[in-house]
Amino acid sequence: MKLNCKPGDLAITIKCHVPDNLGKIVEVVSFEGLVDWPHYEDPIPVWSIRAYPGSKGLTYLYPDGTVKNADSGLAPDCFLRPISGLELEDEDIVVDDEQIKETTKC
Repeated sequence: MKLNCKPGDLAITIKCHVPDNLGKIVEVVSFEGLVDWPHYEDPIPVWSIRAYPGSKGLTYLYPDGTVKNADSGLAPDCFLRPISGLELEDEDIVVDDEQIKETTKC
């Protein structure tokens, strides 16, 4: 099974069922395994996460309609995208209709 995240990653939340959680920065703490999750037929991979310090935390909506705010909780892997250093590639930049080749070297 290929997962988006690994323990220790910082990730951004996407595709959230609770709009307040969209775009939150979280720390991926540990893999909780395959879990039954609302709106999904089969169990899906889920992580234990922690809201990034200084954020307003996470909002959870439970099947019974209860809403709770927390600094940590669970999130499906498919709701998370890791924030990592991306490999730098050559990039074409257009300035005043003239194409310039920029090479990034680290």
